Amino acid sequence: MVVGSSGPSQLLLTNAILGREEFSKDITSISDSRKNVGELAGRRVAVINGPNIYDKDISQPKREMELRRSKCLCIPGPHAFLVAFDMDTISPNEMRAHKLIRKHFGRHCLKHCMVLLAYEGNVEGATLENRVQKTDWHLRELIEKYGGRFHIFSKNWSDRSRDRKFLQKIEWMVASLGGGYFSSRSFQKAEASVKREEKRLRKQRTAEIEKAWTDMEKQYVAEELYRQKDAYTISVGAEIRAKAEMDNGWLRTSLARGLGTGLVVGAVVGALFGSIEGPGGMVLYGVIGGAVGGSAGGTAQDQLGQSMASTISLLPERHFLCSLCRDIFTSPVTIPCGHSFCLSCLCRYWARHQSKYCPHCKRLFADKPDLSVNRILSDVSDNYRRTRQQKPPDEEVVIDVEQMIQQRLQKIERLKYSFELQKNSYLREVRESQKVFSALVNAMEKSHKAVIAAIEARQAKEERRVETLVEELKQEIEELKKEITESDPQIPVNSDQSDDTKENTVNIASTMCPSDMKDWSKVTIETDPCIGVTRRALSDMMEMIKAEVNRLSKSELKRIEKYTVDVNLSAKTAHPFLSVSDDRKQVRHTDKLQELPDNPKRFDRVANVLAKEGFSSGRCFWEVEVGEKIEWNLGVVKHSINRKGKFTVSPANGFWILSLKAGGQYIANTSPVTPLALEQRPRKLIYTSKGAVTLTCGSRGAARGLQLRITCPCPTQADLNNVIAHRLKIH
Repeated sequence: MVVGSSGPSQLLLTNAILGREEFSKDITSISDSRKNVGELAGRRVAVINGPNIYDKDISQPKREMELRRSKCLCIPGPHAFLVAFDMDTISPNEMRAHKLIRKHFGRHCLKHCMVLLAYEGNVEGATLENRVQKTDWHLRELIEKYGGRFHIFSKNWSDRSRDRKFLQKIEWMVASLGGGYFSSRSFQKAEASVKREEKRLRKQRTAEIEKAWTDMEKQYVAEELYRQKDAYTISVGAEIRAKAEMDNGWLRTSLARGLGTGLVVGAVVGALFGSIEGPGGMVLYGVIGGAVGGSAGGTAQDQLGQSMASTISLLPERHFLCSLCRDIFTSPVTIPCGHSFCLSCLCRYWARHQSKYCPHCKRLFADKPDLSVNRILSDVSDNYRRTRQQKPPDEEVVIDVEQMIQQRLQKIERLKYSFELQKNSYLREVRESQKVFSALVNAMEKSHKAVIAAIEARQAKEERRVETLVEELKQEIEELKKEITESDPQIPVNSDQSDDTKENTVNIASTMCPSDMKDWSKVTIETDPCIGVTRRALSDMMEMIKAEVNRLSKSELKRIEKYTVDVNLSAKTAHPFLSVSDDRKQVRHTDKLQELPDNPKRFDRVANVLAKEGFSSGRCFWEVEVGEKIEWNLGVVKHSINRKGKFTVSPANGFWILSLKAGGQYIANTSPVTPLALEQRPRKLIYTSKGAVTLTCGSRGAARGLQLRITCPCPTQADLNNVIAHRLKIH
């Protein structure tokens, strides 16, 4: 903020910053708040000047209202307070100015302050610097109150020799404070009031805007229509913003006591660190979000012009170029087909051709068509031309350092948060794996013990059987010996018998063998009884593992389902053969080509439809019901894909698609195409994404047949736009 307690110092500083005589030397004070836009060392800045609070010709209520208005003009707050003094005439009041600054803008605002000393003569050399730091004690005491930060500027605004050094000092100060702007409760109130007023004014003009858009749709087509809408939106948005800054509810309420003595308030705000002035936050009728911080001083109409110029710089250059000369429109005219060209370019083009037709869409006209002067496009193009001419020829691309810092700080927070989630996921997976594998190990040990116990039990059983058989055999042997002895006591019962004796014994035994004696020829002992025992145990173990895998699959699916996204189909992208339901959840193929307005988002050759919502990173989950459809294409695509004419579906072109072709062939649209083999025809597809797209065919919770993982390159940059929606049905 530029602050001065009396005299024209703050106005001279405004001239020095802008590089032009915005205020003449005869003007010592102003009665209303103004915003001016200019460049300091090639950097676009906005300067706000409030009324001189010591001017006796200004009433206290008027002064207080204008002080509030100056805050509204620099919301959400200034990056720096620049306190302006005349180096040769510093009054006692100015020595106490720091107290008033802290009182009116907050106790921490002095950290954002820098002293600016106006000097009449040559400001080059170290003499003045030494004078401030060593010779003049009152100057040294003054700057010490503001942290020792100061800069000497020339009262001659055309002297730009120290601009770069001045800008560097401001940058260093702001960077040392974290790169942000200063804010307080009063600035927050101003911002809230301006936004409320903008909302009220937009609502008030809704009918007018809709009518203007309807008229444009009748007069223009395709790219020209969008160009006209953009230009009109800029105009309306800038006008609404200018009105909201100059008049809102906060300005009309009574001011807090003590605001009105000691200061002339101004502000250097906006793009000290960017190419677009203003701290950001203007939304042009919900279409263009951008920062419009700078508007020219003076009347509201002047402010509107500067606001338009600054906002125009946000749009691509192609909106202001004639397609014939490829330069900014000069005296643009519109022909009946809705396309616009420079008047001279169109006349030269038709002079070279016998037939009169549109150079863009080739529409033929029987006679020379009427040419309508496009005043809106002419005004916007002129503003854009002036904006571009203001830039130095060798101007470097200015990087919005503050915005970059904020983006990186936000990225750090997102990374920390994501890492915490990732760490929790790791820990959860470790616990789950420990639980599963511990159960698996326990089950294996238990099964192993059961197998050993079964083998040992069988061995014991067989051992008892063998012992029983041996006893039976021994008993029969004794019975046979007894029978032999009783039959003929003279026959010895031993092994040392002659052949004749043995023959007699056999004959006797055969005649004496009882009929009920056991036939031992059929009694056998299995030599390898354990074949298949271990295999059967392993088979049972595999069944248990399969059941555990199914349980984990269901558990993982439930975990994924919390990332469910609710996506609606975009009717604006649907091919004319496709009919989207009113709830945007279903799509069906019609036999009749529908009459739909063409737009850059609509597919014109392939029967596709995209979702309205998209995603650029993170984990998402959704389902698609394909039912009994005999052909379909499902997946995700980049937002930037080609939608007109023929194109090849492949990841290289931004398509990650799974297809069912005629004849029942399932393919992944890779390059070359990858055929897929499914055990059964899927009726539902489940999509998940986290750095890659996983397509799972089958019934929910029991997917089978296919799990296809398609890796997307750099998902944070791919800007994927999903083709389908959660629980989408295709008829």
